[in-house]
Amino acid sequence: QDEYDFELLESKAIEWEASYYQNWKEKIKDKFKIYLYEGALPKIIKLDKIEDYIFYRFEEGDIAINKENRIFVNRNTDINKALSSLISDDTNDFSAEDLLALYQTKETLQTPNNDIAQLLDELERLRKRIAELEGVSGRASYDATVSYDTDYHNEIKEKSEKYLFNTLKKLYPSQIVKWLNYNENTGQFEESWQNHDFEILDRNGNILHYIDCKGTPQQKRTFYLTSNEWDFVLDCVQNGKSYQVYRIFNVEGNINCVHIDNLWEWIKAGKVVPYLSATETIKGGRVFLTLKI
Repeated sequence: QDEYDFELLESKAIEWEASYYQNWKEKIKDKFKIYLYEGALPKIIKLDKIEDYIFYRFEEGDIAINKENRIFVNRNTDINKALSSLISDDTNDFSAEDLLALYQTKETLQTPNNDIAQLLDELERLRKRIAELEGVSGRASYDATVSYDTDYHNEIKEKSEKYLFNTLKKLYPSQIVKWLNYNENTGQFEESWQNHDFEILDRNGNILHYIDCKGTPQQKRTFYLTSNEWDFVLDCVQNGKSYQVYRIFNVEGNINCVHIDNLWEWIKAGKVVPYLSATETIKGGRVFLTLKI
């Protein structure tokens, strides 16, 4: 067990005395308390089977939070920067709004009225920085619902489906690959709002496989199905139809994919699991699935 020595921290750390911190603590009703420690934080390594025996002691890291929401910080580090790192750690409840409240309290007490414009600019910069941290960790955005740039979303969808279309044509040279979101008359990508994106047909027009394309500009292993798509998956399972998913990674870079040849069997085998890999805010009517391989 590699853990912080909170017992030592409790005895040696001193609660932060800054006036704006005291106001912030009152504002958030003592939800968090911040203590300063001289130097890197103490850590200990214990052996699982010998509870009271400490195998090794060392110092590492500038910030830690215990189960009582007491935050311990190396007093020699940038405290605001250290607190920012807590936001991207899903094992605690410290949020972007908590950090912003602290920052706002500090500026309210220390900034003259004629510097309000600069303060607002700085707050906006901080919001963007926190949003970047949350984006990396998968944490929720400020709003209760997920928002995204529609044009960017459609661009990713089109690029991933175009890649998959070319891939499928190579995989099925003697069959017909039908791209449902492509208008052959206009030669343009057009969303059909179907519950899948491709169909593989034999020369007689019989559908052999239903295929859904799930693209991402990164390496994110969680993907989502709408309620209609999930109902279609269940219909395919109940009626013996072939339903497949291609998870397309790095759509704007070194593109690659994972082929889920039978989604239901992958779920049963534990290769696809019905839970998130990180905390997120999900739009209603969505089923989330995560690749485990």
